[in-house]
Amino acid sequence: MSSAEISHRINGQISPSNCPHLTDFRSCHGSKPFRALQDCLRIKPPGGRASIRRDPAEVPRCATCGDCSASRLYACLACALVSCHVESGSSHATAHASSMPPGHEIAVDVDRAELFCCACCDQVYDRDFDAAVVLAQTSSFTTLTSNTAVIDLKPENLRKRRRVDYRPWSPDMREQYLIGNGSIPLSACSNNRGKCLDLDLPWGLRGLNNLGNTCFMNSVLQAFLHTPPLRNYFLSDRHNWFHCQQKNGSSNHNIDSGGKINVGESNGSRAASICLACDMDAMFSAVYSGDRTPYSPAKFLYSWWQHAANLASYEQQDAHEFFISILDGIHEKVDKNRSKPHNQCNGDCCIAHRVFSGILRSDVMCMVCGFTSTTYDPCVDISLGLEPSQGSAKLLSVKAFNSLNSEADCMNSSHSCGVSTLTGCLERFTRPEKLGSDQKFFCQKCQVRQESLKQMSIRKLPLVSCFHIKRFEHSSIRKMSRKVDRYLQFPFSLNMAPYLSSSILRSRFGNRIFPFDGDEPDMANEISAEFELFAVVTHTGKLDAGHYVTYLRLSNQWYKCDDAWITQVNENIVRAAQGYMMFYVQKMFYYKLPLSSCDSMFHVVEGFDVLEGFVFVAWAYHTRVVVMMTSLLPQLLYTCFVLLGVLNNGYAGITSTFIRSEWPSVDMPLENEAFAVPKGNNAPQQVHITQGDYDGKAVIISWVTPDEPGSSIVQYGTLEGKYDFTAEGTITNYSFYKYKSGYIHQCLIEGLEFDSKYYYKLGSGDSSREFWFQTPPRINPDASYKFGIIGDLGQTYNSLSTLEHYMQSGAQAVLFVGDLSYADRYQYNDVGLRWDTWARFVERSTAYQPWLWCAGNHEIDYMPYMGEVTPFKSYIHRYPTPYLASSSSSPMWYAVRRASAHIIVLSSYSPFVKYTPQWVWLQKELKSVDRKKTPWLIVLMHVPLYNSNEAHFMEGESMRAVFEEWFVHHKVDVIFAGHVHAYERSYRISNIHWNVSSGDRYPTPDKSAPVYITVGDGGNQEGLAGRFRDPQPDYSAFREASYGHSTLEIKNRTHAIYHWNRNDDGKKVATDSFLLHNQYWARNPRRRKLKKHYLKAVVGWVASQ
Repeated sequence: MSSAEISHRINGQISPSNCPHLTDFRSCHGSKPFRALQDCLRIKPPGGRASIRRDPAEVPRCATCGDCSASRLYACLACALVSCHVESGSSHATAHASSMPPGHEIAVDVDRAELFCCACCDQVYDRDFDAAVVLAQTSSFTTLTSNTAVIDLKPENLRKRRRVDYRPWSPDMREQYLIGNGSIPLSACSNNRGKCLDLDLPWGLRGLNNLGNTCFMNSVLQAFLHTPPLRNYFLSDRHNWFHCQQKNGSSNHNIDSGGKINVGESNGSRAASICLACDMDAMFSAVYSGDRTPYSPAKFLYSWWQHAANLASYEQQDAHEFFISILDGIHEKVDKNRSKPHNQCNGDCCIAHRVFSGILRSDVMCMVCGFTSTTYDPCVDISLGLEPSQGSAKLLSVKAFNSLNSEADCMNSSHSCGVSTLTGCLERFTRPEKLGSDQKFFCQKCQVRQESLKQMSIRKLPLVSCFHIKRFEHSSIRKMSRKVDRYLQFPFSLNMAPYLSSSILRSRFGNRIFPFDGDEPDMANEISAEFELFAVVTHTGKLDAGHYVTYLRLSNQWYKCDDAWITQVNENIVRAAQGYMMFYVQKMFYYKLPLSSCDSMFHVVEGFDVLEGFVFVAWAYHTRVVVMMTSLLPQLLYTCFVLLGVLNNGYAGITSTFIRSEWPSVDMPLENEAFAVPKGNNAPQQVHITQGDYDGKAVIISWVTPDEPGSSIVQYGTLEGKYDFTAEGTITNYSFYKYKSGYIHQCLIEGLEFDSKYYYKLGSGDSSREFWFQTPPRINPDASYKFGIIGDLGQTYNSLSTLEHYMQSGAQAVLFVGDLSYADRYQYNDVGLRWDTWARFVERSTAYQPWLWCAGNHEIDYMPYMGEVTPFKSYIHRYPTPYLASSSSSPMWYAVRRASAHIIVLSSYSPFVKYTPQWVWLQKELKSVDRKKTPWLIVLMHVPLYNSNEAHFMEGESMRAVFEEWFVHHKVDVIFAGHVHAYERSYRISNIHWNVSSGDRYPTPDKSAPVYITVGDGGNQEGLAGRFRDPQPDYSAFREASYGHSTLEIKNRTHAIYHWNRNDDGKKVATDSFLLHNQYWARNPRRRKLKKHYLKAVVGWVASQ
């Protein structure tokens, strides 16, 4: 509202309305008919426009169609129902007034606080209500100028105040006492004046004055001013106007003292001296100076007019056209200053292209012979067309509103249009399309023009991705233009991995890996594929008369930049906005540094300090940087990686963008050789061993004879083929539905020597089979040992890949975190049959190495429809555990010691609350741990206590609330879990101070807490859990939805090296690694001197690899 409009109202120059409906409304509601309405007046910013809101954060919407973006929304004064009104079209406000009894005709504009008669379809004037609005605006403005910093002091916004008679005031004794105690000296107030008057707004947030239809410029400039790479570039003085060659010799702009731009006096020499980067640098300095008054970008506008003379006018321009023009201007001027040619691919280019430039790949394939022509084109933005409307537009809008409203998101489309999504537009952008007959492609192989398919993809992602929505359509046939008001739903976090060329090629050619074909490796794009939204430019109104506004995300808050006005808004307002341009910044920046010598290891990249190839980051939006170095010795690179990958309490979590090629998530067929039955009559099969006592001097050997009991004697010795000892086991079997198991043999071999290799023989005659195993080292704090960690394995092709990769790792024993065979996915006799096939499948490892078992939910086998209601029936019969050695009362939970590790196995599906057997046993076991002998304390369970995946989210909260305090108190080193079919690793965190199961409390860094690792990605038929919760919690260090296994190699009493290895199309890829500090030796001051000695030994080992 302008000052002229305010004066117009205050001076009473508007004649009273003669609307009969308003007269009737006033007569029915007494002398103060608008008292309730005045309580809902909201003035934001102070002194700004008035609006009607019952709640300041409320997002009004039409009660009929759910629209919240219509040009007019009216609230009925009689019943408060909100309805939309369109001058040329259906009006729900008018329909409401006509359908209700008399008295519902008068409504108020919720965004402008103006009265409207729905029956007369015209605005009406009421002196009392208008005076109340002006008084509210004046009061808020007075409060602002006396208590806070002034947001906008433009002359046209200085309002006339009502003259109030002066009333003298003489304070009494009590008031004088209160004034004395509550006051400070004037000198102190003046010293703190700047601090007292500063608004609670982020640094650099400043309004831009409209210089005459320049909202298109202001909206884009606000996005530029808060683009992290641009901000750091200019504020670090990377473009200095004093040294700029373009400015030398002439820097005076053609602007008079009054700030008016004289376009007509420009000439060629002056245009040549214009540098948009210098003016951008000056604007950054002004905006980030701390001044809150609106800034007038007159010099920048003049420079732009010199660059784009065809657009030099005070008419409204297109914001996207301005965006392209500015980037072109910065590139053109800065590029002239370079004395040598630049290589854009290596980052040696102007800041505009360094930040916004990407590469698009276009593939045109002949539909006859399959020949493909590929071209690469640079781009600074991606223009996306909205999806075409289908069916009833109104129905689509209502459906969208109903579905999205359940998530409390204001993401509704116009009632005249449907709903589109940004991801849907990107999918259509990268979808193959058949070119028309008039666009036939000349095939170099066929040597004629053929029909073809064209597919776009993104070869290289920019640091900042700008998406332009094609809302303005121009038809050359109809010779008309129109604006598309279709609502676009855009995410705050965006994964661009599905639209990369690497992903498109994999999908096109059956998920196969292709050789690298560009300047940037595929890993660079995959690491940098996660983006965060930080700016949205919107357009409201018609094609020829609209307004641009920018929404900025700063410090996790959204702010609306409407020219000179800056207001904080709810994120629902942003979601409901009519997006025209969206700006996304990478969560993780990837840089390639060619290093030729050690002296070049210290330098600055985009304003970041690089220390030995690793970057310390202080950017907003939790943006992280990964620096990949070349020309380094592999030993040095790996050593730096391990030493700087030591687990600390810094938070920079990573969600991997790797998209795994999907092999069939189905079990291998029964005839697969992985399930082959051994040769010989009644030959032993399904052989597996596990630890048989507390310290590792005994093993339990289990096997099955399918047809008859046979012998249960095990022959063993320390020489191959020579068996000096024998032991006899027990035989049992069970039935499940109509399935009869084979004869299950279990034999305990005791009295073994530490660190010795034993050979053993099962069966007799031609049906006998021979195996071997290695006993662990003697219990010793410095005994080195390597464990493998596998979970949720199943019996698919992915499971086979996981098992083969593990067997190549050199690990000596497996910590299995539950969900073995997934036989419960079958029915009737197939349940038992799939237990048999899985045991034969894993025998290649379990017959030679001990697997320490932890039960999962797929071992319960509770199937009442088959008459099977005994939990864990198959699991307990087949897989014994040494639970008696640790004084446990159940095979579901137990403990063992192996080398330098104390391993505790818990049951997530047995009672664990206070005073239950598992609770009592764990309390005693933790107290009995001797960290001087076994410094490494490891816990296994099936359900993870911390999990940021949508799958099984917060299922472990009950056990966490019971046991977490014990884990922290006893300084457990690491807790392994499965259940979630993905991989995730946490920092050392705890939630013991809150100890609540709600999502309203969050864990905090805790050096005494364990590291939580989920390895539930063995490869089972249920597939991957690919939906992680967003944003990534602070406690989560790394997560990825892919198949794989882990290894934990204990080097000595102080350090262990951990790796998680991904199954990448049958290839093992080390993906997540870190150096784990022992909790017992790392936290006690008396043991820190010894710690340095052991660390040197680890570093020496790493460097030798």
